[in-house]
Amino acid sequence: MTEYEFTSIDFSPLISKMYKDIDDDYKITNLDTSYFDLPVTIDGVETTRCPLLKAVWNILVDNFELYYDTREIGGQTEYDFFCIMQSCLNRNADTLERQLKVYNDDIANPILGRKEIVTYDTTDKRDADTTVDTTYGRTTTDTESGQNVDHHVEVPADSPNNDTDRSRDKTSFGHVNTEANSGVDTDHGVNDETRKMTGTVTTELSDLGVRPNYESLNGFLENNKTFIQFFIETFEKCFAPRYQRVYF
Repeated sequence: MTEYEFTSIDFSPLISKMYKDIDDDYKITNLDTSYFDLPVTIDGVETTRCPLLKAVWNILVDNFELYYDTREIGGQTEYDFFCIMQSCLNRNADTLERQLKVYNDDIANPILGRKEIVTYDTTDKRDADTTVDTTYGRTTTDTESGQNVDHHVEVPADSPNNDTDRSRDKTSFGHVNTEANSGVDTDHGVNDETRKMTGTVTTELSDLGVRPNYESLNGFLENNKTFIQFFIETFEKCFAPRYQRVYF
């Protein structure tokens, strides 16, 4: 039979504690939040690193204690647990700040249906300067030639083949009129037109695709996290895993 040698060591027994039972010095209210006030320059503007997170810090602390009050702390000692919480806050402060920046934007709201908005902010300017010049180069020349001849013929009055008149007058026209054109008419037009359109045309789409309203709403309800819920989940690993208590 194998014999085992047990050596006595100076090691305190581990006793699990709930968050509500630890010393106040190691609770979330005493975490170092100086990181929130560190200076940072964004787009040329100097500001603090986490101003939004600092503004809601007291709300987050109150809800943290409501949720974790009866949860068992992680770590071997209360101080270990406090250090784990401090590390968790330092590592996630920037992420919490970014969530707060978009929390009240349209990205955090459910989109039902589809809406398209087209906004025109344009100016159409047209300047025209038109000049028309007409040059007449046509020349008309009339030329007359020839002569007119008058004839007088005596006719017997009793001739059955002629008029009863005793005489007949006849005129032979030898007058000739000739019209000649020379040259051409010219039209010359100049149109100096300038058209300029300035401004913008903006199209806003309420959604990138079309999907049923219930899918949009259910997706929002399942995936949307309030800033309080996201804060609480961030500190989940600071506590012992959940388990089902068994009472005898």
